[in-house]
Amino acid sequence: MKLVVVGKLNKQIADELDISMKTVEAHRARVMEKMGVRTLAELVKAVMTVN
Repeated sequence: MKLVVVGKLNKQIADELDISMKTVEAHRARVMEKMGVRTLAELVKAVMTVN
């Protein structure tokens, strides 16, 4: 989630972690669902609040 919070794009995250962009999208979607958020801004806010 650190990469999301600092503003990295899915492509950048995928390249950095050596995984596919679809994998990044799937993980992000699952995290957003579990945290009960709908937008990227809400996700970032929720992650920053938890940490």
